[in-house]
Amino acid sequence: MKAIPPTVSYISLFFIALLAISPVSAWEITPDGDYNIIIDMTGYESIVPVDITSLGSLDPFGTQLVFVLDALDILTSANFGPADYEIIRSLYPQFDTPFVTHYGKRVNVEELLTTYPDATIGRYGADDSVNTPVRNVGVPVVVDYVESPELLISSANMLGTMLGKETEAAAFEAYFRGVMDELKSQTDLISEDERLVVYMTKSEPLNTFDAEQYQTSMIEIASASSASVDVSGGDVAINIEQLYLWDPDVIVLAPYCSASIEDIMADSQWQELKAVKNGAVYRLPKYLASWDLPIPESILGMIWLAQTLYPEYVDFDIENEIVTFYKGFYGLDIDAETLEFILTDTRQVNTGASQEKLDRA
Repeated sequence: MKAIPPTVSYISLFFIALLAISPVSAWEITPDGDYNIIIDMTGYESIVPVDITSLGSLDPFGTQLVFVLDALDILTSANFGPADYEIIRSLYPQFDTPFVTHYGKRVNVEELLTTYPDATIGRYGADDSVNTPVRNVGVPVVVDYVESPELLISSANMLGTMLGKETEAAAFEAYFRGVMDELKSQTDLISEDERLVVYMTKSEPLNTFDAEQYQTSMIEIASASSASVDVSGGDVAINIEQLYLWDPDVIVLAPYCSASIEDIMADSQWQELKAVKNGAVYRLPKYLASWDLPIPESILGMIWLAQTLYPEYVDFDIENEIVTFYKGFYGLDIDAETLEFILTDTRQVNTGASQEKLDRA
């Protein structure tokens, strides 16, 4: 079993309060002999074995939670989404096999069945193309929902209870809440006039996030305002005129954005934006996956973002935090070379190594 992360000052203050914390989204697990009756985060009821020995994950964010819950030994098929497959396969050789779920919202049920899953983690919002086809062949599907830090924690608790990993889920919650509270205690000193407006891209420079998406929560936890906080519609496409109306203080490129920092800085259409004039254009880091996604690694994205925006206020040893986090929750030893790579590599995240096998689904 992986080691639980070493105790740090801001973790111990919150661990005792864990039992009093209620899940944000209602879920329920009721034991019934050798089975658990699970009402998941969408309200769907499933019956799964108490002793799960083969688990499939149809959801890339649920896959990451399996890492944190120290349950990789039972993960027999997985969707990793926009992750760096070369890194994942080099660190976890057991995943150097064909994946049976697609990067998009569909699933190869026949291949999934070859792994004999006792249960699967479903994909939120993909009942017709993913969850229902799997349920129709008799495999239980339990759906998580992670579109905010609170929902991510709640999902970890649900899956931890389902997999008998309550201790690991509690440790993750303690760490995640501890870091968020420590960030808040430091950024509370920032006056309203000093709070910055951040524009964060999706996969294209003029695509961004609406108010309900995880990335907006990350920006708010870093005590900034999202430029797109008042728009709705999920995947938001804007034009350059709208971006000038917002005129953000800072532009943050998602790790999977097709444009580079150099592209933005050299593009004549962007030259008069405040952020470009001031050189405040950054690429969010990534490692196994992108630090802006609703996954455990996003806590490092929150630290990086707050520290990048407010270096005079936010005092985190991010290098030590990266080492502690990946050792404690992913069982990885991050050496100095890897640490430098994580913090300085501004290239678009490499997901291409996965595509050939994924396209078969």
